Amino acid sequence: RMEYVARIHGKEFVNDAAARSINATWYTLENTEGSIIWIATSDNDRIDYSPLRSVALRKVRMLYCVGSDNRHLHESFKGIIPSIVDVDTIGSAVHQACYNSLERAKVIYSPASDDFLTTEQAGEVFRHEVNEL
Repeated sequence: RMEYVARIHGKEFVNDAAARSINATWYTLENTEGSIIWIATSDNDRIDYSPLRSVALRKVRMLYCVGSDNRHLHESFKGIIPSIVDVDTIGSAVHQACYNSLERAKVIYSPASDDFLTTEQAGEVFRHEVNEL
């Protein structure tokens, strides 16, 4: 868990693809120092994100929602996370996170849910996309 991948343009990229539950993602966000750009997957509207609201309010500055239906993440974090952006792919999230205006942030891929990829596949995609920057 919490695999350091690279530092690019002052941002640290961390692969936490194994965080497939709310508790695992809470642990990651809570134990990360500084500002966070969070990449999450979001095709499950049955997930209760409320345990993440407090830590998100304190640490997460931007959320990239990877998936085709991101309404539930938007509803859960509206007014909590200043910027919530929909993206189609992990690669798009990585690229946008790298070139946004937040400096010295940690970009963390922590899905908080099971998605269409296995943990290994998702981590491999994230690492590949970061290394292509």
